Amino acid sequence: MRTAGTVAAAAICLALAGPASALACPRDGAKPHRLTPKEARAAVVCLINQRRESRGLPKLRLDQRLIRAAQRHSNSMDSANYFSHVSPGGGTPQSRIQRTGYIAGASAWGIAENIRWGRAGRGSPKAAVASWMASSAHRAAMLSSSYRELGVGVTIGSPTSGGERNSAIYTAAFGYRR
Repeated sequence: MRTAGTVAAAAICLALAGPASALACPRDGAKPHRLTPKEARAAVVCLINQRRESRGLPKLRLDQRLIRAAQRHSNSMDSANYFSHVSPGGGTPQSRIQRTGYIAGASAWGIAENIRWGRAGRGSPKAAVASWMASSAHRAAMLSSSYRELGVGVTIGSPTSGGERNSAIYTAAFGYRR
């Protein structure tokens, strides 16, 4: 009987904890120098999908082409010391994503891009997503019901000094294609 009571108590505790999306995303508050880019990417994806699920929207699926475009842009901002949706060479979110083949063959498509960088605690995945949520344009991209896929690029570095260990540059590329 004691075992059944323990199991019942555990089930009640789990039910009270709410859905899995209410749980923290692993490493989401870590400072950049304490994260690998892979850990930071996973935390950003988790946080974005939590925001979407809490509003009844489907989770975004990762797309390797969008990841490639986003990662290249984060790397570019670090190495060329700029912070913009348009690269010094004129590259735009559309041209970056087009080069990956994401748009090829689609009869309809849409894309959006969010960028963010920060130092120390302001460079954590949680700070990046919170910043996007505080901006109506960035929030609209994250919570658009049109988008179905996501790519996140993370570079441990700074667009102002390049290669800084306790800063991170985030690019989130959103898309859909039919």
